[in-house]
Amino acid sequence: DLLPRLLRRWGVPAAPWQPAVAQLSPLLDWTDAVHLAQALSSGDAAATDPIELRPLHTAAQAALHRLGSEMRADFADALLARESSEPLATPLPLADALAPYRLHHAQRQRAMASRVGALRQQLREQLAGSGQPRLRQLAGFDAVFERALAAHASRALAELTARLFGARAERHQQQDALRWRRLLWRDLQDALQAELALRLLPLQGLIEALEHPATE
Repeated sequence: DLLPRLLRRWGVPAAPWQPAVAQLSPLLDWTDAVHLAQALSSGDAAATDPIELRPLHTAAQAALHRLGSEMRADFADALLARESSEPLATPLPLADALAPYRLHHAQRQRAMASRVGALRQQLREQLAGSGQPRLRQLAGFDAVFERALAAHASRALAELTARLFGARAERHQQQDALRWRRLLWRDLQDALQAELALRLLPLQGLIEALEHPATE
């Protein structure tokens, strides 16, 4: 819930609650429906020889922890953090001052998308190869929802980015024209942390399925 809390702190009104189906149905098209039907049918397939899931679960947990730690460490660019803590000699145009922050943010977003996506695909393959129909079905569901919700997630994160480098940056600069960058750096770190937490949620669900596979 890091992202909702951050948005509330930044003054973004919360979206009205809707049932899960009402939230998802506008985001799925007919091809998604076909893929969901295929995933449902995979749960009826006969089980193959099941593999031991405990080692997979342990390795997946370690991989998730390692990924999260490395990503969080990568967020904190030492040079940019130090520059942000130092007051400007003279005020700069906002667009010029924001350039290195935009670059840092975009680079970390791409790294998150790539590395989290790769681990998510690896976890799906492990579920699909587990020999258990329900886990194979879950892998199919996750693949469909990842494709279907990608554009929606991108729009939501783009809105967060626009607010970070728009109203938030302008507010900080107006409050202190020489020392505002330290506040923006804090906001940037908060935004990256919230985005990472959001991106890791599906992986945590897949790992939980390895720990507690559904029984027939």
